[in-house]
Amino acid sequence: QDMFVDIELVKRVKGFVNSTIVMQAELLLDSFNDTSLNQLLFDNNFVNFIFYDDELSKQNKNIITSTNLLDSASELYQDETINTTNLIACVFHSSALYLIEEYALKNKRMINANDSNDSFNNPPSSHQSTSITTRSYARIGLMGNPSDGFNGKTISLLISNFFAEITLIPNKFTHTQEYSKIEFFHSMITTKSSFSTIESLSILSSTEGYTNADRLFQAACKVFYRYCKTNNFVLHKQGFRLCYETNIPRQVGLSGSSAIITALWKALMKFYGIGNDDISLAMQAKLILDVELIELGINAGLQDRVIQSFGGVMYMDFEKEFMERNDGIGKYIRIPSELIPKGLWIAYEGNPSDSGKIHSDVRKRYEAVDEKVVDAMIKFASYAEQTYHLLLDSSTTQMTKRVKLAKLMNMNFNLRQEIYGSKTLGKNNLKMIELARKFGFAAKFTGSGGTIVGLWEDESDKYVMLNIEKLKNELQKEG
Repeated sequence: QDMFVDIELVKRVKGFVNSTIVMQAELLLDSFNDTSLNQLLFDNNFVNFIFYDDELSKQNKNIITSTNLLDSASELYQDETINTTNLIACVFHSSALYLIEEYALKNKRMINANDSNDSFNNPPSSHQSTSITTRSYARIGLMGNPSDGFNGKTISLLISNFFAEITLIPNKFTHTQEYSKIEFFHSMITTKSSFSTIESLSILSSTEGYTNADRLFQAACKVFYRYCKTNNFVLHKQGFRLCYETNIPRQVGLSGSSAIITALWKALMKFYGIGNDDISLAMQAKLILDVELIELGINAGLQDRVIQSFGGVMYMDFEKEFMERNDGIGKYIRIPSELIPKGLWIAYEGNPSDSGKIHSDVRKRYEAVDEKVVDAMIKFASYAEQTYHLLLDSSTTQMTKRVKLAKLMNMNFNLRQEIYGSKTLGKNNLKMIELARKFGFAAKFTGSGGTIVGLWEDESDKYVMLNIEKLKNELQKEG
């Protein structure tokens, strides 16, 4: 019955008005495990499976055949006369929804009649009753970006000021289909979307695509489920309600969308009892990237997902040959956060709509082996490598590290402006950099634009507090 709840959802969302629905057979095949219900459906001609018939094809006859199944679909797999790999579609009469609803109500009454049986009411050992809350924080690209998208090297860190928070509330125990249901809320008070199980969510996402509102949630759950199924992780049947809140400013280069996905991924792992020893942090980062890059077609890179999966401060090397040998995973090294010089700050646009909208041709030039672009990416990577060795150098004072880091930050931005051009970077972004330097601070982009990270670049810190206040006032005037 659970799958038919999802069919009703698809019917409603897609606005179907016809009495017959044709869909991929995979959606329904695994659900026909109730012989009594199947008999009702097939006897009333509510369900047919359509096959590609190899024998008819050889005879140059009609190669599409239809079968009205009288037995449960689980027996279909055992029927050697039918090749299940040739399943094309399932024809489903929408009137069956009413029949299924009546059948479900009848079963529910039978379940209620057994409520006096204590053993019947005991939840499974995997049952959870405590809500799970996870957070993922905004990302600051400290050095080397944008070479992360070009097999380069970067250093990134997280800041606790901005975060995405996921709250996963396990379903209460029941013997009805409600126990496996998955519901998405966009906050504690908004409307919801629901799916009968995580398996049906995965199948529906494959067959029907993603709704705009829930696309991050759906895609993350699908990738998680498929990976667990492929790697033989057994997921219990309990479902959950999911809601999120985020205070990460949107579209300003702080990696807000991947923070939501990463927080959800952490919650799913806790809920299903899967640890970092089962799925490494490096693999988690790759899978989280798959959510956006492969499932949703969003252009993205590993840097954000690596730092948000590992946390703290990370040095990342995305050397092409190494990644090809290691299933798309790079070299990731943790840097103790206490080694980062004090005094870093960020500033971001209040209205990012006008910044960085002109299309960049850097990717095309890189793929065409444009010498200037290729050399620039090598330089970006070298800045990250220099910063890594600088931070780990115990013989260098904190003041010297700060000054050298500030110099590298300016070099990183200057090279970016040279390669991408001022029009591509956007006038508001350039204005923030200009103001920062006016008051004695080095500055660069934290990501693709919209936010800058700054650091006092003078050896003496005598005027740093005075200048930071002046800069803050100027930036606020600019918006």
